[in-house]
Amino acid sequence: MRKPGLTVAEHKMWGPKLAGWRNETQFLMVKLLNSYPHHSRVGRLARRAEKAVADLRSELDSAMAREHPVEFEVTVYYPPVK
Repeated sequence: MRKPGLTVAEHKMWGPKLAGWRNETQFLMVKLLNSYPHHSRVGRLARRAEKAVADLRSELDSAMAREHPVEFEVTVYYPPVK
């Protein structure tokens, strides 16, 4: 049995949160890479954390486009820069 995926309302709730998390993890990654060697465990984990959030955001953006093509808006997961 196929799972239903997120509703449009759920995408609209999680999209901005994931965009914020991605910005936070990117900021933290840069801070850590400026504080620890790039090839250290901290550096590798920081890059991996940022990539995981960015990949999840991208995948959910694609899922929304596929599951809700009429209501899809790219700005749900990629809001305009303020």
